[in-house]
Amino acid sequence: MSTPLRLLLLLFNLPPPIEVETISLPSQPGHWATPIDIQILKKEDATEIARNAPTDYKIFSDGSGHNGMAGAAAVLYKHGELQPEATLRYQLGPISKHTTFDAEGVGILLGLNIIDKYMFDPNPRDTLICLDGRSAIEALWAQNTTSGKNIVDATLQLARQQARGSGSEQIATVT
Repeated sequence: MSTPLRLLLLLFNLPPPIEVETISLPSQPGHWATPIDIQILKKEDATEIARNAPTDYKIFSDGSGHNGMAGAAAVLYKHGELQPEATLRYQLGPISKHTTFDAEGVGILLGLNIIDKYMFDPNPRDTLICLDGRSAIEALWAQNTTSGKNIVDATLQLARQQARGSGSEQIATVT
């Protein structure tokens, strides 16, 4: 005998449960605050901050689709330098299986990973991470469950680990 869920899958010609994303419950308590200082800014303001922020490091990240594939990248610049210190890229897979939200979220993760892998300054001031994925940023605040929550949870876990270190991160996004 079929369960109601299986009947719905058959009725609406949906994929079997193995191909359906499982969304976990909120992992933060209601009084929780993100370990990252997040600002959502207008384009002009974000550009001004990106140019003039008194940070030791700036990271620019982005995620998108290209030639049918979803991917993300993050680039690290040291204060005053024109050439990047480091670049990380990641291809998620076919755009048919990944959203722009996923790619933007992975871009943030890459930015945080650059901090771990390439920043050797023992006492950096704040690190500024700039991106244009507003929904990915807002998901870091969210207490509800969303698609791509595994990416959000991994981002917050890494940010919490880094917050215990010497530097702190700020994220500014362009609206």
